[in-house]
Amino acid sequence: MYQIWEALTDPKTWFFFLCGVCTQVVNGAASNFGSLIIEGFGYSNLVTTLFQIPYGMVILVSNVSAMYIQRWLPGQKRCIVGALYVCPALAGAVGIHTISRDHKIALLVCYWVFYILPLQE
Repeated sequence: MYQIWEALTDPKTWFFFLCGVCTQVVNGAASNFGSLIIEGFGYSNLVTTLFQIPYGMVILVSNVSAMYIQRWLPGQKRCIVGALYVCPALAGAVGIHTISRDHKIALLVCYWVFYILPLQE
């Protein structure tokens, strides 16, 4: 029982909890409704489905590269790698929010960049 109390009063526990909630809530919504997001950029249903292929490759490459980079760094600096990989994802989210809907390719690239996030790390 004292370990449960210790975990609940440790600020690091709450920091990791909030970090996980903030990244996974957004990720869940964007990945589940990704086709609708791309369709909102002005693409047809078939093209929307085809544009999900690079999305999968971005996730694969970003997760594998994050894994190898964090293992290559001395001391296994997962937090540093995670923080570096969140920056492009944040830039993609900001781009989707701020870029005009007339720039369909830029919006699509921002959508793909949004998934440069080491979710499986």
